[in-house]
Amino acid sequence: MSSCNSYLVYCGERNNKSFIASDSQLKQETQYKYYNTIENKEIAKKIRIPVVFHVLYRNSSMKISKESIQSEITVLNENFSASNKEIDNIVPDEIKHKIGTANIEFYLAQTDPQGNVTDGIIYRKTKRKFYSFARPIFYADPLWNPKKYMNVYVGNVRVNKFKNTSGYVDHPRIWRSPEKDAIAVSYNRMGKGNKLLTHETGHWLGLRHIFERKKKCDLVGDGIDDTPNQKTATSNCPDSKIQCGNPIYFFNFMDYSSCRVMFTIDQVDRMHNVIYKYRNELIRLK
Repeated sequence: MSSCNSYLVYCGERNNKSFIASDSQLKQETQYKYYNTIENKEIAKKIRIPVVFHVLYRNSSMKISKESIQSEITVLNENFSASNKEIDNIVPDEIKHKIGTANIEFYLAQTDPQGNVTDGIIYRKTKRKFYSFARPIFYADPLWNPKKYMNVYVGNVRVNKFKNTSGYVDHPRIWRSPEKDAIAVSYNRMGKGNKLLTHETGHWLGLRHIFERKKKCDLVGDGIDDTPNQKTATSNCPDSKIQCGNPIYFFNFMDYSSCRVMFTIDQVDRMHNVIYKYRNELIRLK
């Protein structure tokens, strides 16, 4: 099962002119290294982002435990610091020099928008069987100011009544739609170490799938210079590791495989640029 398969949202495969234009503009807007000064490079080593989880549940099986949520934060921090245990065993030696260390630390929010003490987790019981793209989960609980928090909504999220999705971010430049500037994740994918939240957080910070421009090698892929063109998503840990004449990056967090363990240096640059240009109020110094 792919980590976020849909036709409308940023995790999907829509390939119309407006979507392509939006992607092209995103690359252009984040081309300049906003943090590329001595002062900002030092700050970039200390980025801390508060996270709030909105858990929408109908029954006890959907009410994700605080321990599961904390485990997701732990995995996020390992992945964004390139300190996850699998990275040495999965990334080929000839590509290890491309491993990017984002040095972004995520933590459960400690104060709410009104300044009250919080543990960063909101539980909200709901009668709704599922949330679809037509009725987004983002409207089921008040969004905390996305300029100051990363909002993660957990519940029974689907494309529609007939089609599943594991998670999504609404569109490539989500910071331009503050009412939906959040991440949606299916409750049954939480706390299982599957890297889904890392993948969706990559989208939230401006990254595309590495296999964009589906099934065509000669078109620009994800707009990142140090990831090769890749025609299709991978699943599991693939045996065939060549596409478009290049090694495929099945080990990249922005693919769909079960072997996702790294971001590249240029992907880290894109995320830092997005933070400093569009999400600079999220920066927290240690």
